[in-house]
Amino acid sequence: MTTPDPGTEVPEASAGAFRKARRTRFIHDILSQIEQAIIDGKYRVGDKLPSERQLCELFQTSRGPLREALRVLEQKGLITIKAGAYGGAFVTAVTTEQMSESLGFLLKFKGVSLAELAEFRAFLEGATAALAAKRARKTDIEHLKALIAEARAHSKRDPRHLDPLLPIDSRFHKSLAQAAGNRLFLSVLQTVYENMYQYQDKYLPREERIIKLLIKDLNEIRAAVEAGDSEAARSLMQRHVHKFNRLAEEGQKQKDKAP
Repeated sequence: MTTPDPGTEVPEASAGAFRKARRTRFIHDILSQIEQAIIDGKYRVGDKLPSERQLCELFQTSRGPLREALRVLEQKGLITIKAGAYGGAFVTAVTTEQMSESLGFLLKFKGVSLAELAEFRAFLEGATAALAAKRARKTDIEHLKALIAEARAHSKRDPRHLDPLLPIDSRFHKSLAQAAGNRLFLSVLQTVYENMYQYQDKYLPREERIIKLLIKDLNEIRAAVEAGDSEAARSLMQRHVHKFNRLAEEGQKQKDKAP
């Protein structure tokens, strides 16, 4: 959907998509109308919204409230505003990244504790592992096996070097979320992983037993998923999360005591 040059009449489709904004909640009403038009498919990804002049006419508002509403929509990731002769407000693809960024900021800003993070992860990742056990395809299982093989290869090269295994662990958990087939789970968990590793990287002991324990846990979860045993997958994942949280908490206490 394109917008005609300034000075022409407002397109019929645009006129039908929007109405005069309510003055009591001007900006909120403009936001709601444009969001609803996108949800209803009146404007699709790549479409250009009417010009500012035309939108002001449709909403019967000044440019100030309209531009503020458009800025909020851009911050939400619903539109992209481009300058220039061929510029304007264009509808963009909605992804889960916006939610991930917001949750990540919340985790950092609120200073979530290790215990809170573990409790949340155990509940959500347990459910994710259970779903993966029901929905995982052969390709998903093969990918999990490849990640475990990669982790074992790292541990043989350097049985005390934990750092290369943390990204593999992250990929394993994300792969489980993908196998579960729920994009919301994947989005939320991806944010949790990104914030969780600042704790694990800082506090987990760099010991051979930790590496062996990590690989053992992941392989047991993989086996339960491959066997289609959802309850075993849930239980193993929850124990894994709480176990490594305790290890990180112990490491945190030791570092806090150190002079």
